Order: sequence, then C-alpha cells, then structure tokens
Amino acid sequence: MIIKENKKTEADKNSYVLSMAKKKVFKNPEMRLLVKIFTSKKSVSRKDLILTEQRLLKKLLRKPMKPIKIKKDEIILTEMGLDLAEGFLEALLHLEKIS
Repeated sequence: MIIKENKKTEADKNSYVLSMAKKKVFKNPEMRLLVKIFTSKKSVSRKDLILTEQRLLKKLLRKPMKPIKIKKDEIILTEMGLDLAEGFLEALLHLEKIS
C-alpha cells in the first residue's frame, strides 16, 4: 500500500490563506481574544478584559474544543487554545508576506 505524503505546496498555502482573508476569518473577535491571551507575558485576569471580551470569554468557555480554562480568576490557554492562537498568527504572517 502506497501512502501519499500530505505536502502542501506554497501555492496551496497562499490560496488557503487568501480564502481565509476573503471569508474575514482574520476579523474573528474570538480568535483575536485567544491571540491577546497568547501574546500576554503574564496570565490575563478577567479584570483586565473589557466588557465585550468578557462576553467572548463566556462563549469560548462553552466551545466543545475548550480552548481556555479559568483558574483562580486567571485565563489560561489549553493545548488546543495554544494551537489555535499559533496557527492564527502564522496565517496572519503568511498573509502579510503574500500581500
């Protein structure tokens, strides 16, 4: 049995990132909140978030992927949240390169 390697070409990546931009994925407020938590050097507390971000936080807590956890009023990214935030940032950087 021959297994095909799943190697994406640069053109595939470009078209995927451009389609994400066309769908306005990069304006998703939930992803932006994950990136904000990811880029903060210290843990983020609920008090540091504005009201709209606190509402988004409640939405993220209900997601089946569980991208965040709250421990002692501190917001922590789970492994899934870290992966989402890193992928989002990589896609943004790639979009900047090809634009």
